[in-house]
Formats: sequence, C-alpha cells, structure tokens
Amino acid sequence: MTSPNFYVYVYLDPRKPGQYNYGEFIFTCEPFYVGKGTGMRYEPRLRHSRQNLYLLNKLLKIESKNVIVCFLTWTPFEKEALQKETELIALIGRSDCGGPLVNMTAGGEGVTGLHLSLEVRQRISASLTGRKGCTHTVESKRKISIKNSGRIFTEAHKQKLRKRKVGKSSSNKGKQHSIETRQKLREAWIKRKLRGDVPWNKGIPGQKQSLETRQKRSESLKKVYSEGRGNRIVSQETREKIRNTLLKRFTKVKEESCGISEL
Repeated sequence: MTSPNFYVYVYLDPRKPGQYNYGEFIFTCEPFYVGKGTGMRYEPRLRHSRQNLYLLNKLLKIESKNVIVCFLTWTPFEKEALQKETELIALIGRSDCGGPLVNMTAGGEGVTGLHLSLEVRQRISASLTGRKGCTHTVESKRKISIKNSGRIFTEAHKQKLRKRKVGKSSSNKGKQHSIETRQKLREAWIKRKLRGDVPWNKGIPGQKQSLETRQKRSESLKKVYSEGRGNRIVSQETREKIRNTLLKRFTKVKEESCGISEL
C-alpha cells in the first residue's frame, strides 16, 4: 500500500484565539493560510513566502516560530491533496472575498515533479545572465552598520566560525595582481601620501589610546609571546631581502612622486 506522502495544512494565528467553525472543521485560532505539501513543506519559512507578500507580512508579524500548523488530511495521491486544498480555500475564504486567508490563488496549482522545457530554461537563463545582486542605498548601509556595531558573538558561534575556517586557505592565496592593477594601487598610494592621509590602521594623529585599550593590547601581546608565537627569529638573509625590497620600493615611489605637482 502506498504511504500517504501528501498532506493539506492550515496556518493559525495565535494572536486571534477563539472558535472558528468552517463546515466539519473547528479551529481554536483564526486560520490565515491553506497549503498542500510533502516532506517539511509545512514549515513556515520566510524564504518560501517571498512571492506572497501578504503571507510574508503575516509571518513577520506573528514570527514564524509562533505560527500554529494544523494538518487536516493525508493522502498518497497529490491530485487528491490539491482537490482538498481547493475545497478548503473556498470553504474558509480568501481575504479578497471576505475571508481571513491570505492565499493568492484558489489552490490546486501543484508543481511537484514539474519539468521545465529546454526553451523555458533557456529564457530563464538569458534573463538572469549578467544580473547583479541587490545594491543597498547609503541610508540602508548606515542602518546595517548601526545594527551590527558592537555586536558580540557567543562562544558557541565563535566555535562554529572557527570550524568553518579550519583547513581552508585564503581566497587570495597564490593569486597575483596584474600589472595594470598594481599600477592603480601604486598611484592611489602616492595620492594618499601626498594628501597626508592617515592609513585606516594607523589611528588618528595626536589621538591617545585610553588606559583600558593599552592594557588590552598589553595582555594580548603577553599572551602571544607566552605561547611562543612572538618569538620568531628572522635570519640575516631574510632581513637583507626585506631591507633590499623596501629600499627598491621607496626609491621607486620617490622617483615617481618627484614629477607629480598636483593630483
């Protein structure tokens, strides 16, 4: 015998308790969505609701975790589940017909096992090719910055981030900038030097660090040296290489900047 893989479910709004009678069905809270699913489809997830803004708005107001899910029927046949979904939507009523449901259609539009034709797939591919992601406005970026500033991660979260990074090398490892990119970086660096800009990691001129900050840095350095990470010995050969590299770099920059009067 075939197992009942398909079901029809209803979302109930816990903010509106009471007795809601619809034919043979009695709900203890107001129903606001009827759906057909299989597997874990019944879970109220925001990403599943982006095409239905009314449902998305409801889930955001209630909070997805608080939504009450009520299963009404189970069946091994998808057509039977779709038919039951259509009947329930008609029985309870959509909001545009005076009912409480935020369903956008009358139901019965199953897409399980749907296979798109090659022509349709090519049209979708062409519409998405070259499409860039969402660009935040300045105001949106400011709000995101304020929200994330001062954010403190839990120790469990830190451990998850560490495990994700273990064994993975930097995305830039082994990559080399093109001559054109290096030239642009060099020109930008010269401009900043001539303007007297302070590098982002060098602080503000004349600014003094607080006693608390200095103590934190001191403790951090003590820990580094106690673990042996700060006792690295650089050979004479390596020091000579570093010295020669820096001399060449600054000599070249000085020669290039001599002929620049205004940038």
